[in-house]
Amino acid sequence: MVKEAGLRERDAVFSEEPIEGTSDLSLLNATASYEGSYESLMHFLNLTDHSPMLLMLDNLQAAPQQKNGQINTSIRFQAIVRENASGSAGGQP
Repeated sequence: MVKEAGLRERDAVFSEEPIEGTSDLSLLNATASYEGSYESLMHFLNLTDHSPMLLMLDNLQAAPQQKNGQINTSIRFQAIVRENASGSAGGQP
């Protein structure tokens, strides 16, 4: 989605934590920094909003840069993932 929107990913951090009271659900936290135009950021947010992955936008920070209309942004998404029978995370919430 990042490439399709025209953003450049700079760095990303992922963490997973169990959800209390469940044996097979975890909360996946994904925080990433991007660079691009405001229009690219809006396109990316629209793509994530309509994504079948059911991403929850937790935090977004954006700052303008001195380059022509570029912004740097940091976005934190969360998603609930279900562990499958083999113990690895599956894509179905």
